[in-house]
Amino acid sequence: PAVELKKKTAPEKPAKPVKAAQENKKAEKPALPKKRLLIIAAAVLAVLHAFSLFINVLGTYVHCARLQYVEFFGKFYEANGRLFKPLTLNTRYSNLRGGAE
Repeated sequence: PAVELKKKTAPEKPAKPVKAAQENKKAEKPALPKKRLLIIAAAVLAVLHAFSLFINVLGTYVHCARLQYVEFFGKFYEANGRLFKPLTLNTRYSNLRGGAE
């Protein structure tokens, strides 16, 4: 009868301490190098600064347009309507002339 002979293999060796130390060093590295982090921070700073500048310029434009509307167009406005009369006079904290005392 044919008998199969199995080769004897050497038992697996435990991981070398040097390899484990290299793996620990890889795990300890920061996610991004300092140069990349500085570039990203500068880009974010520039974008946010530009956004702030845009919002402030828009605010000045709106303020000037509002002043033009209130000051200039008021010269040509003729009040040909009826006086506003509220349904109730709620003067809880102040008294108005001619109102309930």
